[in-house]
Amino acid sequence: MTNETDIAVDSPSQVQAPVQSLGETLASLRTARGLTLAEISSRIKFSETQLRALESQNWASLPTGFMLRGMVKKYAQVLETDEQPLVQLLGQQPGIENGQQPVANTAAGTNINLKRSTDYEIRDSRSGRSNGTGLWLFVILLVLVVIAVYGFTRGWYTLQDIGLESLQHWFE
Repeated sequence: MTNETDIAVDSPSQVQAPVQSLGETLASLRTARGLTLAEISSRIKFSETQLRALESQNWASLPTGFMLRGMVKKYAQVLETDEQPLVQLLGQQPGIENGQQPVANTAAGTNINLKRSTDYEIRDSRSGRSNGTGLWLFVILLVLVVIAVYGFTRGWYTLQDIGLESLQHWFE
């Protein structure tokens, strides 16, 4: 008969990551499972270079926002461990604030935060500047009228051909 601690150790989904940096946690879990970066890469479709950057916490080499969280979640799934603690650990890492990843400004040596997609406001096209659709429709209509008049004056068709006999008195 086994006790509960034996079950927790035997079951890979119950292995808890020690409290340390995210990169160290992922690397230790990966080596405990006997997996290489190449094996992880083939399963989650992120390159070995990106996985190496994640384990070394080289944030400038990694995607931002939900892509980074998705990478951590997929990594956790391959390692058969709970993804939520790792995502929370990601948010606690130095240089990452509220799920946003800083981008290094190499010229000034400082970090700036990227805007999230929720930081942009959606403007209603009816209030404010027009988007130009009406102008394009007017131009297309004008071109069609010019072509029709040109065809009529060249004799390509008559008003009777297109069913507009009632307009004949305008052109007499």
